[in-house]
Amino acid sequence: MERDCNPSLPLFDWKAPTKVIVFPLTARVGKIRRAAEVLESKRGPDADGYWKAQTRKMSDGLAKCGVASSEIDKHVRAFWLAVDAEMLKRSYERPHGNNDLPGGAS
Repeated sequence: MERDCNPSLPLFDWKAPTKVIVFPLTARVGKIRRAAEVLESKRGPDADGYWKAQTRKMSDGLAKCGVASSEIDKHVRAFWLAVDAEMLKRSYERPHGNNDLPGGAS
């Protein structure tokens, strides 16, 4: 009795679906603080150039990991919103003039 041995069973062709889970850029507090610090020291085209370079760097890094472009956009947008929030927080924490009152004057 001869058996038909077919080595290409569908089970052996199956591959588990993969999904890249990105560490949230908004959790990279040091990077957010550094971006806020750099942007506070730049104006106009210099600030715009820094923003574009950092956005490209983050986007390219995520793309290399296989993250979909729609996901990349969401993560990068959330990062810059966190940088904006950090800049706002820093502006309130910064002493203004001769104001020695904690929390600022109202």
